Amino acid sequence: KRIIERNHLEPKSFLEVGCGAGAVLSELSKSYPESNFIGYDIAPAAAYFWDKYTSGNVNFTLGDFVNQNNGHYDVLMALDVLEHVADPFVFLRSLSNSAEYFIFHIPLDLCAASVIRETPYIILQGVLQSACCRSVGIR
Repeated sequence: KRIIERNHLEPKSFLEVGCGAGAVLSELSKSYPESNFIGYDIAPAAAYFWDKYTSGNVNFTLGDFVNQNNGHYDVLMALDVLEHVADPFVFLRSLSNSAEYFIFHIPLDLCAASVIRETPYIILQGVLQSACCRSVGIR
């Protein structure tokens, strides 16, 4: 929510790729009750939790977003997903035309390179995320 507010966004549609149980979308829907929320996940076990979080403006789909999507969203989120895909660059390219804005979380909490170089991981994390997104045309 802070990322959205800090950037003065007023999204009407949210999509989360790799939504898991759906708690993130459910929580966001409380702050943006007029917006639509869609979650995709490929793990059948995630669907077990969706009844708890499905509401009038929050819905979930079991399947591969990259192969099933035909929509465009204001905000696309992929939180702790990139480390699970075979080729992150191909994955990011496949998302690049699906939304106006993107929110990624890439867990780099303890990166060996940052320890060796004595670079704070938060700076390294921001640099890597920006470079990765720019390389596939995501701003």
